Amino acid sequence: MNCPACGAEIPDVSRFCLSCGKQIPPPREVAVVTEPDPDPAGMAMLLFGLSFMMFFFSLAPMFLGLWIGVAALVAAGLAMVTAGYFIIRSGRKEIERRREKVSAKIKCSYCGVLNDQTASKCAGCGAAL
Repeated sequence: MNCPACGAEIPDVSRFCLSCGKQIPPPREVAVVTEPDPDPAGMAMLLFGLSFMMFFFSLAPMFLGLWIGVAALVAAGLAMVTAGYFIIRSGRKEIERRREKVSAKIKCSYCGVLNDQTASKCAGCGAAL
């Protein structure tokens, strides 16, 4: 953003110009873009908890001699454990994919050129970063 009085470049969140000191009018509307949280740990923990409950409640039919009920509850518990595992696994892949996309840049304080994060000198002016 540029100052309307002197034309100097100022940060978007500034209320005053850093060069001339004039007050900058506030922006009309600030757009905030939020992305959904890629961490699916909540759903996976819910499935793990429900699977533990299934394993615990499979004891009642076992004491009554209803082995079909035991098998059904154990199978449902194993299915929930498997689903929770795959939810966590897919969430980790999504997080890793997003980490690869993000590449931080360092702005040179002298000339303003954006440099790679691993650079030790500015590509524009040669100043140390």
